[in-house]
Amino acid sequence: VPEENLRYTVLMKYNDIVSIRQKLGEDSDIAGVILDPHMSMGGLFPAGSEYIREVRKLTKERDVVLIFDEHAWPFGHNEG
Repeated sequence: VPEENLRYTVLMKYNDIVSIRQKLGEDSDIAGVILDPHMSMGGLFPAGSEYIREVRKLTKERDVVLIFDEHAWPFGHNEG
């Protein structure tokens, strides 16, 4: 992420609905949430299904775009 864009980026704790609910409640300038439902760097850490449903509910209520960022391994990461 280019450094000048970091001021427009909020990092949230993964699988923590309380922090997302709080941030979306206090900051009306959030335009989108990008979520990897199967975070796999350093192991597989799937998001809970209840967490995903609640994030969707919160973003829909606030007209915030929800983007699922999922890319399949090993496609695009092979050497040669």
